[in-house]
Amino acid sequence: MLTVDEVLKYIQYINRIDKKSFNEVNWFWSYPQQPLINKYLENDRKKIISIFQKKLGHKNDLNNLGLYVNIPFCKAKCRFCGFYSKIAIKDDIDEYINNLEKEINSYQKIKIDFRKIFFSSLYLGGGTPTILSSIQLKKLLKLLFKNFNFTDNSQKIIEGTPASLTQSKIEILEKFKFDRFTLGVQSFNDKILREYNRDSSVKDILEAYKLLRKSKIKYINIDMMLGLKGENESVYNNYLKYIKKLAPDQVSFGIVLPWASKGLSKKEKQEIDFNVREMELSSFFGLFNKMKSAGYQKVDNRYSHYYFFKEQKLGKKVLNYQLTRNIEGFYSVLGLGQCAQSSFFMPRGDASFVRNGAFNLFDNNDELLTNHFDKTAFIIPKNDVLRRHIICNFSFFNKIKISPMNDFFKSDVIAEFKNIFQPLLKDKMIKIDKNNLILLDNYKKLSEGYNLTERERYFFFIVNYIYPPEIHQEIRDLVTKKEI
Repeated sequence: MLTVDEVLKYIQYINRIDKKSFNEVNWFWSYPQQPLINKYLENDRKKIISIFQKKLGHKNDLNNLGLYVNIPFCKAKCRFCGFYSKIAIKDDIDEYINNLEKEINSYQKIKIDFRKIFFSSLYLGGGTPTILSSIQLKKLLKLLFKNFNFTDNSQKIIEGTPASLTQSKIEILEKFKFDRFTLGVQSFNDKILREYNRDSSVKDILEAYKLLRKSKIKYINIDMMLGLKGENESVYNNYLKYIKKLAPDQVSFGIVLPWASKGLSKKEKQEIDFNVREMELSSFFGLFNKMKSAGYQKVDNRYSHYYFFKEQKLGKKVLNYQLTRNIEGFYSVLGLGQCAQSSFFMPRGDASFVRNGAFNLFDNNDELLTNHFDKTAFIIPKNDVLRRHIICNFSFFNKIKISPMNDFFKSDVIAEFKNIFQPLLKDKMIKIDKNNLILLDNYKKLSEGYNLTERERYFFFIVNYIYPPEIHQEIRDLVTKKEI
């Protein structure tokens, strides 16, 4: 078993790797992490192309295929942000949309015709998709709806900032039948918004929300950020007042990840890291319990986000989790655009998972498919698909539904992978309750006596119980040989 100190050092190492590769720091839920990918995963161009062709080559899994389009432009760079983005310039955006069309057409080289299949969801993320002008937004959507079909009950989602949203853009979204908008609020405090270079004020937020509520867009969600300098119990109570007043359908609380943020000084990162750890121990001054009393249901997780839904509107929102995290079900996504990723699950006994992305859409586009399949793609084998499924579901829901898991792998998974499940059951880390595997709080006792956050305790547990022994040794070698 790895020690707590070894796991904490490994977390620091992952943070460095992910920061360099422009990825979200996701050590507490992802598997395998970036340092282990090249060593343990297969990168066979022919096999990867074959998986793309099978997944995108005919009408299958109509309810399990999403389309994600990344728009990596912002008006200004938020100081807490760790994601890749470019400052918006009109000519760059025009060129980007043209290159997206080239990327779509490039799939013809491997005989994939997107018009022959149907997608169950569309997500425009970024960056700031609403930074596009009305003309650019209309051009982008025409391009997408010309080349892709969507199921009748598909969910169409877009992110945006309050200051970049206009009535004209809302009308365009209505025309293309978008039914969900995620508004990047982050804070209801003007001083904090200015401190972190946000392009919106509280007034902008309220005006944008009012426009959205008057629109035909059915679900309105807001994103908030926790752990920023200047936040305290009084500030969070004020957030709650605004949330009760606006009554969004979903609230996402993201926890600032200081070591991934590109606009913070080393001193600021240290201060925020300390504050976040302290506030997490109190569930951010009881904010999450207060959300429940305000009529919101929490979808429990240990990611860097906490999600709350209005209880009567819970059902359809889960599509967004499947689209962005591939959790609970085995939900596949085709990613388009710079730094977008594709993830495909093949529903067979020899389940495989493919991810690609992180190419540059501003470079020469003649070799887009080479970028897709040679430089950034890899295959995760069956046993590691299962490990990833366990880690994500326990992290998000504290349980795993057994029947869908067995259906996907076409076997009795608990019996087939007894090397994984028997130690968990024997040591009472999990229990079987009807059709569910339930994660018990006993895992927290593994790191008793250490001042760890909930995410760190969870990660310590999964590394020692879910990761294979050969990776334990690899982690031990990394933290002893690398200068942390």
